[in-house]
Amino acid sequence: MSTNNRIVNSSFSEGSLAPWFADHVELDRTYSQTGSFSARLEGGAVNAYLGQTVAAESGQSFTLQVTLGKFAPIASPPVSISIAFYNDAFQLLEYGLVYNLTSGEVPEQAWLDLLLVTTDAPASTARAMVLINKLPLEESAALFVDRLTLTAHSDKAEQPDVSKSQRTLDGVLPSSPFPLRTAYGHVCNNTRQIVHPNSTVSFDRKGICEQVLHPAPDMLQIVLDGDYLLLFDVLVQNQTAEFYQSAFHVTVDHQSQATASYGQEFSAPISGCLQITGSSILRLAAGQQIRLLNAGNFPVTLPAVLGVDSLNHVNASLRLVRLGP
Repeated sequence: MSTNNRIVNSSFSEGSLAPWFADHVELDRTYSQTGSFSARLEGGAVNAYLGQTVAAESGQSFTLQVTLGKFAPIASPPVSISIAFYNDAFQLLEYGLVYNLTSGEVPEQAWLDLLLVTTDAPASTARAMVLINKLPLEESAALFVDRLTLTAHSDKAEQPDVSKSQRTLDGVLPSSPFPLRTAYGHVCNNTRQIVHPNSTVSFDRKGICEQVLHPAPDMLQIVLDGDYLLLFDVLVQNQTAEFYQSAFHVTVDHQSQATASYGQEFSAPISGCLQITGSSILRLAAGQQIRLLNAGNFPVTLPAVLGVDSLNHVNASLRLVRLGP
């Protein structure tokens, strides 16, 4: 595995913050895990952040190692760590990583080592932005950041298992890896689509996905085992049949889930559109594929609805949120 660090001035040993961009951040000589300096992100009710942009290519994944410390007898602040992929024009393509720590998770008088893994960079990727974002919280401690390493992996054989992201306390690995707790995904569709019976809905737009993949238009794929809240919405255009059913099932590896099957029956034609919504909590395993199936007895049309803002409104969406292991 390559060990080339993409981060410049990763331990702040040059005695400055360059080339990092930052706000409410200063160099600190009092606390450091390596060398003489760390970066101190101001505590309290201010938003302090530290970031750097590096070269990246489509198909690459990245491993980020970062060390966080808190050395005051008050609660640590909430922190969000992200890696976003951009194209040559610096347009956001998608987030490869979003990892959140709530207040109090950085231990007292100790360094917390995090090992985090991104998803693959999408097509047209030219750069990646690493951002350590300390969120505002009254009477919260300053956050110290040190020893950052960002390693790229182009070879599939080199890519770490994203389910094995870890955190350690003062460099001591726990008996079992601490998984990335956050996992969520959102896909939607806003173009006209006809979905035949026993066919699946395609989603042409990808929202923010963290540890949930969207490898095919009609599918979300699980990365981390766990219990997931699942939500879906489908806007169905009127039918002309005298009697019809409009029903949708969530499938896991092509198997319909009884607790995630919703629909309506009608005995006469209707005008306009119907919104069918569904929700469930499912226990899902890494690698399982989630789809939304037309389980009714007629083809259904998902209309293109033009809003007053001249944008097509969403006519189908599917969301997953990991609730716990």
